Amino acid sequence: MTRLPAIRRTNLVVLEVIALLVATAQPTLAQIEATSSDAREQLYQPVSPYPVEMGFSQDHSSTAYEGAQRGRAAVIQAWGNYQLSQSQAQVIRQQARALNRENDLKQTEALNAQKNLWDKARADARARREMALGEGRRKADEKRATVYRKAYQLASDEFDPTTGTINWPAALLDVKYEPLRTRVDELFRTQIAYHDPKPANAQESLHNIGRLRRALLTVRSQMPREQYLNATRFLLGLQLEAESLAQAS
Repeated sequence: MTRLPAIRRTNLVVLEVIALLVATAQPTLAQIEATSSDAREQLYQPVSPYPVEMGFSQDHSSTAYEGAQRGRAAVIQAWGNYQLSQSQAQVIRQQARALNRENDLKQTEALNAQKNLWDKARADARARREMALGEGRRKADEKRATVYRKAYQLASDEFDPTTGTINWPAALLDVKYEPLRTRVDELFRTQIAYHDPKPANAQESLHNIGRLRRALLTVRSQMPREQYLNATRFLLGLQLEAESLAQAS
């Protein structure tokens, strides 16, 4: 009977230790928030449960009552170890969720950055393509203004640049071309006489000259080759004059 107080004190110490471990291992909201905000620095380090034999001064019981109390203490500590393990597992699960969430954010940021790089690459390629097209158009305009003008420039008896009078070749004097001829004559005289070229009039002139070229192409097989080539050259020269008025406007 003299050993009972010591056994009871041992049981009380074991219960207090288990309660303290379980209480400190519960996954509180503060721990979860800390893990979420800075998971790499706030990782919880789990602790190993205390062995069941801890608190016993010897490995056997002197009396039956002491053996029963030892068994009771072992059951209580085993239950405490189980609760401790469960609590630590909950903390670690919350940390794993926080790390997974952080990984998802990093992956999203990486994908957005990659998408921005792709968008920038497409925009740069589009800008280079447009620059190349613009350069090609500029060179074509320069070529048209020099080489084409020398080759297709109308003579003074074909077109008067001071009055806008047009002397049409015989191939284009057919009555079916009269509406287009009349409109082109009127637009040229208006553009030159008022010394105020208007873009709309210049564009309409180019449109009507294009219609004349297409109409002439449909009857190419019905006229002499030389006559068709002269009429085509005349329309190209007239088109260059209309483009000059369009650039002046």
